[in-house]
Parts: sequence; C-alpha cells; structure tokens
Amino acid sequence: MHQLFLAGEWTDGEKTVPVLSPYDGQEVAQVHRSGKQHFAQAIDQAVEAARELQRLPSYRIAAALERMKTYLVEHADEAALTLVAEVGKPLKFARVEVARALHIVEDGVEECKRMYGESIPLDRRPWGENRFAVVERFPRGVIGGITPFNFPLHLVAHKIIPALASRNAIVIKPASQTPLSALMWARAFEQTDLPPGTLSVLPASPEAASVLIEDDRVVARLTGRYICQNDRCQTVYSLIKGSPLAPKQQMICDDCSGQLMRRSDDNEESIVERLKTYHRHEDSLLQFYKDRDQNIIEFGVDKPLDKVFSDFKKLMGFEDV
Repeated sequence: MHQLFLAGEWTDGEKTVPVLSPYDGQEVAQVHRSGKQHFAQAIDQAVEAARELQRLPSYRIAAALERMKTYLVEHADEAALTLVAEVGKPLKFARVEVARALHIVEDGVEECKRMYGESIPLDRRPWGENRFAVVERFPRGVIGGITPFNFPLHLVAHKIIPALASRNAIVIKPASQTPLSALMWARAFEQTDLPPGTLSVLPASPEAASVLIEDDRVVARLTGRYICQNDRCQTVYSLIKGSPLAPKQQMICDDCSGQLMRRSDDNEESIVERLKTYHRHEDSLLQFYKDRDQNIIEFGVDKPLDKVFSDFKKLMGFEDV
C-alpha cells in the first residue's frame, strides 16, 4: 500500500485505487488518492518552504540533490522494475530511463551553482554613460507539476529537479497510471535536509488536482503537452499558466491553424482544459496570437522582430519604458 507524500510526510488519502500493469492487466499495487484538501495543505506548506529555500546557499541545494542522486543509484534496480511493472516497459528500456533520470539530477547539481545574474553596460547611448544595469534571478515560489505516463521517472525528474535547483517548492500530480515512479522521488527527497514542504507527490484525479490551477499562490504550472492534429505540422506545445492556448475552445496551432489535442495522461477529463489565463489583457493577448499569422503574411516572412514587438506593444497599450 502506497501512501501520499504530503509536505515531507506519508499520509493516507481519501481512498485507494489499484495500479494495473498495461502488459497483462494484473494489479501491481494499491495507491492512496488525494482529495482537494490534500492539495490545499500541500500548497500551504510549500509557500512556507519556498520562503526558507530562497535563503539557502547553493552548496546546500547541491548537497541535497547529490543525496537524491545517491538514493536513486542505490535503488536503480528497484526503479527499473517499477517501470516494468506500471508502464510495461522492457527491462532494457527501463534501465535507460533510470540512467536518463540520473543525468537530470547531475545537471541539477551543477546548474544550481550557476544561477548567475548579469551586469549590462548602458553606455550605448549618451544618457547611459557611466551607468550599468544589474540583472538578478529570483525563485518564483510554488510550482505545480502535472506529469504524463510514458516516462514517469524521467519526466517527474524534469519537473522536480529544476524546481529544487532554482530554490522553488513543487507539488506534483503524477499520471494516474504510473504514480509509483513519482513516489520514488519522494523517498529520494527524504534523504535531504531541505524544508519538508518543498516537495509533495499527490496521486489524484484531475478534479481533485484542480486546486493546482485555481490557487493563485501556485505561480507556474508545468503540464502535459498538446500536439497539432495536422499531419504535416505536428507542432507540440507545453502549456503553462497564462498560455493563450489554454482555454479549450482556443486550442489552435500558431503554425498552421490546425486543432490542438492533448496528449492526455488520463482517460478522464484533462485538468489542463480548465487552465485559466490570469493576464489582465487576456482578450487582447488572445487576439494578438490569433492575428499573428495574418500579420506575418501582411509584412512578409522577413518581418523584423522589432516590428513584431512594436505591433504587440501598440495592441496591448504599453508605453515605452
């Protein structure tokens, strides 16, 4: 029986559901499912953890990620067999996925030490003489991650590791078919000394996980993907909070105006279809994207980039800064 990992603690959910092998339909495990209250609690804890993370030096973050890597190395066989059981992958391919996941952690260990800013001279104009601008990078806060079923260990790592490396807290809703691999990352996280609320892994239905979409304290969402249905295009989009393609009725490909369909990780209604755009200029922004292909045709394929931005600023009513 596998519990939820909620802000550093293993806890029971509202009910348990079976995880079935796609190979023979046999039950692999029973997993607790989260309710909306679990997501709300996880976000509460993540907000507090994010404040602590912002104050941690990079060597502490790197050491934590190294411990997670060590755990996965020591449990590589278990991870591979978990992938075989819940995804139905051949063992050879499962081992490759484990190796790829380890590469993500290795990158995180190094990149967390390189969150540099920039110093930009401003003396290209007379008013900028003896002046320079400083650019610094700051953590966003709480991240929401919704992951697919096909590479459940590797793609969960793609969410968790960059979030931790950049000192953000994260709440993960794994695919319903493959929660066991995601929960292995929770056990790896237990080896660290990061604030408990930094990570939650909550198997759940899309309806329960809608809290990730509705709570404004979740400042960015890493979701599933949409693919253009035009066989000659096949453009893939990864949607995040604020994407103008998020509302279902406006899922149109920028490249060919074909319809976008989600690569769903569930047979249930997709949570991403309820993604909201919070930008206060939503209507204008959507219209801009709808009209963009026509604008490019009108000005030619070599339309200067500064002209594109100029048109956008006029449409949005922005003033030069």
